[in-house]
Amino acid sequence: MAATSFALGTLRPSYLLLLLVATSGIVTPLLSQATDTVSRSQPLSGDRRLVSQGGKFALGFFQPVGGTPDRWYLAVWFNKVPKLTPVWVANRVAPISDPKSSELRISEDGNLVLYNQLNSPIWFTNITSSTSDPTIGMILDTGNFVLTLASNLTNFLWQSFDEPTNVWLPGAKLGWNKITGLNRRLVSWKTSSDPSPGYYSVEIDLGGSNQFLYRWNNSENYWTTGSWTGTMFSGVPEMALYPKSLLTYDYVNNEQENYFMYRTNESKIIAMFSMEIVGQVKAVSWMESAQDWVPFLAMPKAQCSVYLVCGTFSICTENAFTFCSCIRGFSQQYGGDRLYGNSSEGCTRNVGLPCAGNSSRKEKVDGFYALAVANFPDNAWSVAAASDNEYSSLGQSIYVRLAASEFSSPTKTRKALVTGAAIVGDGTLVAVKKLDGISQGDKEFRAEGN
Repeated sequence: MAATSFALGTLRPSYLLLLLVATSGIVTPLLSQATDTVSRSQPLSGDRRLVSQGGKFALGFFQPVGGTPDRWYLAVWFNKVPKLTPVWVANRVAPISDPKSSELRISEDGNLVLYNQLNSPIWFTNITSSTSDPTIGMILDTGNFVLTLASNLTNFLWQSFDEPTNVWLPGAKLGWNKITGLNRRLVSWKTSSDPSPGYYSVEIDLGGSNQFLYRWNNSENYWTTGSWTGTMFSGVPEMALYPKSLLTYDYVNNEQENYFMYRTNESKIIAMFSMEIVGQVKAVSWMESAQDWVPFLAMPKAQCSVYLVCGTFSICTENAFTFCSCIRGFSQQYGGDRLYGNSSEGCTRNVGLPCAGNSSRKEKVDGFYALAVANFPDNAWSVAAASDNEYSSLGQSIYVRLAASEFSSPTKTRKALVTGAAIVGDGTLVAVKKLDGISQGDKEFRAEGN
């Protein structure tokens, strides 16, 4: 799931165009004087932040732009990147409404605890220390937020690297501990303004193989990287296109652990991998001249390979700026930031269908719209389609039942290209047959679609 090394000057134009990274959305932090630790005597509240010793990372409260005004989160972000990018969120499922009256403290038993404005604990570590020595929370130059003994800063009792959210940083393990069962995996944000867990995740194959599995809603495996060859993943051949000058990878599989780790080969390089809200893992590097994150790898490469990325009754068009669109006769349910991966989202009918047996013979009959597609995805949860001018050469169609009012010429004969059947959207069976005429087709479709 990692990218091979590359030099920024070798980036192809197609990658330079992909500058929009969901996890790099602009957010609002609270800034003030900072140290790198939180202790019993010095808690962290909304008007204070931690900054790592070398100034590379910060920890504090932030609010995603576009989100609800009363939702704030405790997070780690790149301190020297002007486009504030959270890389770890503590309370992603329990936001606070007032950071100035909330606090991150060291509890009496030595744990980190985040209290909200009502002084109720909403997030905490859960360690049991065998010593009475005081503990502190510290943000490191690696981006790792740790709970450690004040007398032994290298003895981590807890670390954020063991509980990643959607970002994989250099030096962090992505994999599982065979002894404790700890599974370090990435889970996307729900939307670009909501860091709560989304529908897409990636984790190492718990079966013991050296590959990453991509999952939707913790239930469907929709993509795999293929096996690690020592330099690249077999399912990601584009990793071989770049020189080995940026990143170095390590794969470990022994009796205790099975994980991947990577590191940057130059200290000035700022890079990360993130599981995006659209179900792709993107490897990005900060380009100072562009003042933006520049992607150099996307896995899977094809956006339309992602399970349920556009929702029901929709089309996914590769290489389009807005890759999700509704099929004819349907409209997007919600405007703005679509909730990718949610099967209840997607598109709904513009005109409802009459109930079976309740329509008058005098009413115009429903019709079927032939939708040419490039691929029939699993259960036809969406349709991965090429552009309109490619339809004639694809040789595949599905038929979608629409109300008569959706057709300008209801008596026009419609013909299909292939024979078969598909399940579309909400589970409706759509027959796909070669039709000789509208009357014959209408009879057969009504018989087979009910």
